[in-house]
Formats: sequence, structure tokens, C-alpha cells
Amino acid sequence: MVAGLSTSPNTSNNGTGLDTGHRKRGICGDAVLKDYLNTLPADFEGDACPPLTDDNERMEHELAKLDRSGLTQRVASVTRRCNEALMELLEQEQQMGNRLSEVRYLESRLSDREDEVEMLRLQLQASDDHIEGLLREKADVLRMLTESKNELAHVSAKAASLQRDLNAKTKHENNLLSPLWSTPRAASVDVASPLPALMAQSLSEQRVHCGGNGSGNGESLQNGFALNRALRGEGASVSEVAGAVPPVASDLQRPASRQASSHVVGPSSAGVVQGIEAAQNEGVCLHSSNSENVDWRKRCLEYQKRNEFLEKELTKTQFSSSSASKELTLDSLNGEMSHAHVFVQELHSRLRRTMEKLGRVERELDAEREQNRKQGKLETQLLKDVALFARKLRNHENAESEMRAQRRLDMNLTREELLDELGRCRSTINELRARISAFGADEFAQQRQQVRNEASITEELASALEEALTANEVLRAEKEVALLEKKAQEETYEAELRSRVAEMERLTAALHELQEHVNVLGRRRSLDGGSQR
Repeated sequence: MVAGLSTSPNTSNNGTGLDTGHRKRGICGDAVLKDYLNTLPADFEGDACPPLTDDNERMEHELAKLDRSGLTQRVASVTRRCNEALMELLEQEQQMGNRLSEVRYLESRLSDREDEVEMLRLQLQASDDHIEGLLREKADVLRMLTESKNELAHVSAKAASLQRDLNAKTKHENNLLSPLWSTPRAASVDVASPLPALMAQSLSEQRVHCGGNGSGNGESLQNGFALNRALRGEGASVSEVAGAVPPVASDLQRPASRQASSHVVGPSSAGVVQGIEAAQNEGVCLHSSNSENVDWRKRCLEYQKRNEFLEKELTKTQFSSSSASKELTLDSLNGEMSHAHVFVQELHSRLRRTMEKLGRVERELDAEREQNRKQGKLETQLLKDVALFARKLRNHENAESEMRAQRRLDMNLTREELLDELGRCRSTINELRARISAFGADEFAQQRQQVRNEASITEELASALEEALTANEVLRAEKEVALLEKKAQEETYEAELRSRVAEMERLTAALHELQEHVNVLGRRRSLDGGSQR
């Protein structure tokens, strides 16, 4: 397009003046267009086909333009960048070592925690077993308490049933005895007559009616004795009752004694005895006279009345005997009730002892739990302290081992190892060079320049290594001298110590000798003083 614009005015060389003006304006336009094209960038963004450029050639052109000082500065800058990269790599390696040590430390802590967790799991299992045992013991104690309560309830129910039966029986007996207590007593009883005489009359009348039956006499005597004891309250003997009722045969043979006994016993009992004697001598009295028959009839009527009275008294006596037997029954029931109360009290005491035992067991369980809790805390604290001490000891041992290894390496460092270190440094430098060559032509040119100056760098490194070796040898010599001096000092100190020990032994021996001399002098003085006295 530029060519077209530049040739267009040339085609009109043979034209008019108008063409000349147009040509001048075309020349000005060409200059403006050139200026515009020169201001445009070489490569546009988004260009589908950028121009191919050789970085190596560009780097060679740039290096060719530089002089010696420029090349030195360029090499120094590249060397500085390599040193910075090397320091970064060393720092990264140190950080990696620190991270590895932290990882090892965390692994050790993790193993310690796993051990602690296992220990706590075992302690938890032991505590669970102990708690299960305590729960079983508590269940046994509760079962014993329940059995005691059930037994107490059973005894209480039994006592209540006995009390109900006793109340029902007492009520029934009161209902049966209420009409008997309401019957009026006979008004013909002599108030002044003594109660033992009435007892004798009732017994003699019963003996007459029974006709000498032994069992009836025994029952009447027993009832009479019970009634006599109940009325007098003194426990009268059988001899007193026999004395109150004289035998019939002796009265028939001795009327005087009969009269005396009638005076002693009383008028009512004397009449009874006379009636009995008249009944025995009935066959003689019937043949006496009519007046005697009339008297006999009167006496028979009187005896019938008295017999009725005695029968009433006999029924009363039987009632009193039955009441006495009931009292005995009540006494037996009271005895049973007392036994029941004793049994209930015993059960209460057993329940109280069981409750005391349960409380004691609970207190022991609480004390055992408190002791186990304290022991668990102490064990946990002890485990933590042991783990802390073990970790500190492990770290200390690791640090000491690292220090010993570093010292050993520093002491055993030789020329070959230094050369190996130099070789590793060279390999590191080569790796860095390889990385730098990937960054661009500047790095490639720097690498080429470093390759050119490798001999000088190697010489410098060799001289530096030689200086380091000489310094190391000097340090070794100084160390050997120091060790020799230290050894000589130790030997001199040991010799001096031995000499001092020997001197101390000599002084001790001299001191013992002086003590012996002093003792001998003291004994001599004591002997001299005794002889002078």
C-alpha cells in the first residue's frame, strides 16, 4: 500500500500544474504515513502468528555490546542471584528438617497419648467391674432389706389377726356372760357367815348328792379351792377347807365335838350339818313319835330350801370356776400376745441391725468410691508426669546425640570429605544453573559465562578449601596441644594429690604417736601421783 501511494504521483510526471500540486500533497501524506507506521508496535496482542525471535542471538548481541566491566557486573549479579537461590534452598532444607523433627515429636506425643488412652481404658474397665460388684452387693443388701420388711409385714399381719381374734373372743364371752352377771343374788344369805363356811356347805351338799363319787368330789374340791382362792385372794390350803367342813362319821360318834364345830362354823353351816346327821339317822327318828315327825317335816322343808340355796350357790361356784378358766384362757392369750410382741421386737431389732449394716455398707461404698476417685486422679497425674519426663528425656537424648554426631563429624572431617562436600556444592550449583537456564536467555548467557569462568571459580574454591584445611589442621594441633596440657595438668594434679595423701598419712601416724606418748605420760603422772600419796 505504501508502494502504491509512493508510485501514484510518479505516473503523472507528464501532467499539468495541477498534477504538481497533487504530487506535493502526496509526498506530505507519505511522510505522515511513515511516521504513523514507525509509531506502531512490532507485535500486537492477539497476533495469530508472532514473529520468531532467537533469544540466544539477542543475548549474544547484548553481551557483545558490553565491555569487561559490564560483563563483570553481569557475572556478579548472576552469582549473587545463584547465591540467593542457594541460601533459599538451604533455608528450605532447614525448614524441612524442622518440620520433620516436629513431625517426629508429634508422632511421639501421639504414641504417648495412645498409651495414656489404653491405660485409661484399662482403668475405666477396672472401675466398671468394681462398680458392677458394688451394684451386686447393693442389690443383695436391698434384697435382704426387702425380705426383712416382708417378714415384718407378715408378723404385723399375724399380730393384727391375733388381736382381732382376741377382741372377737372377748366380745363373744362378754356377750355370753352378760345375762349371768345381770341375775340377782339370793337375799337369804347370811352376811355375817364367813365365806369358807359357805364353801364347806356347798361341798358337803355336793358330796351327799353325788353319793360318794370320787370324780365328783375331786371336781367339787377343785372348784371350791378355785372359788376360795378367788374370794379370799390368799390361796387357802386344803387343810383349812377340811377344818371348816368336819367329817360326818366323827360327828355321829361325838356330839360334843359336833356342837363345838357348829359354834365354830356358824349357825347356817351348823344347820346343814344337823340336817345331814338327821338324814343319816332317818330310820331311828321315824319310829319315835308324832311330834318328832312334825319336827322332821319342818326340818325337811328347811333342808329343801337350803338345798335349793346350795344349788344356786353351786351354779354360782361353777360360773366362777368357768370365769376363772376364761381368765386362764385370757392369760394364755396374753402370753401368746406377749410372745408375739417379743417376736415383733426381735424382728424390729433385726430390721434395725440390717438398716445399720446397710448404712455402714453404703458409707464404705462411698469411702471406696472417694478413694478410687482420688487414686484415679493421682494415677492420671502420675502418668502425665511420667510422659512429660519421658518426653523431656527423649528430647534431651536426641539433642545430645545430634551434638555428639556433629562433634564427631567436625572432629573426623578429612580432606576427602571436604572434597566430597565441594562436589556436592558443585552439583548443587549445576542444578541451580539448570534451573536458571530455564528462565531465559539471560540465565543461559550467565551459565555460559560461568562455564568460561569455572576454572577461576574452581581455583578460588580450591584455595578456600585449602585455607579451611589449614585452619582445621591448626585447630586440630591446638586441640591436641590443649589435650596434652590438660593431661599434663591432670597428671601433676594427681601426683600432687598423692603426695598430699602420703603427707596426710605421715601426719596421721605422727599424731597417733603423739597421742600414744601423751597417754603414756598421763599414765606415768597418775602412777607418780599415786606413789607420792
